[in-house]
Amino acid sequence: MATMKSNLQKIEHVVVLMLENRSFDNLLGWLKHPDDRGG
Repeated sequence: MATMKSNLQKIEHVVVLMLENRSFDNLLGWLKHPDDRGG
């Protein structure tokens, strides 16, 4: 089973598509940091 670190090493490109009048919070605010425990 692949680990998270090895999966991340396979990523070659990251594309961020910004829509007009939108912030990163609107697009990516639902994502949580892997180290975030919530709360």
